[in-house]
Amino acid sequence: MGIRNQANSLVVFTTCERPHLLKKNLKCIKGSLEELEAFDLVASIDGLTAPANKESLILAKELEVDCIVADESEGVGISKNRVVSLLPEYDFYFFIEDDVEVLDSDLFIKHIEAFKTTGIHHFSLHGPERLLHEQNSTETE
Repeated sequence: MGIRNQANSLVVFTTCERPHLLKKNLKCIKGSLEELEAFDLVASIDGLTAPANKESLILAKELEVDCIVADESEGVGISKNRVVSLLPEYDFYFFIEDDVEVLDSDLFIKHIEAFKTTGIHHFSLHGPERLLHEQNSTETE
């Protein structure tokens, strides 16, 4: 799956100095996206000067996942901004940290549906059953 494969959604796996998590979770995310037509996947690696990030790049290439790589570590925020600035043509971006395991690809579809229903454009990753319930909640504990 190459970058911009007639997709309108991009899943970005962000990582820095944790190749063991990339090895554990990137393959699972890639597998969950294979059943979804309109999704591309890219790994964003923050800083090639860190030896562990060189290992992450090798692992991502072995999984045939395209990468956006910073020369120096600049932080996750800048890493995410780099992806959006280099790949601005997507309608939806999903930033998945390297320590997050995606158990169900419906998660991506449910977030898009929630956006279309509510107009809310930014969600934190949590169970799909909570996506619309929190909007109407006025209770405090």
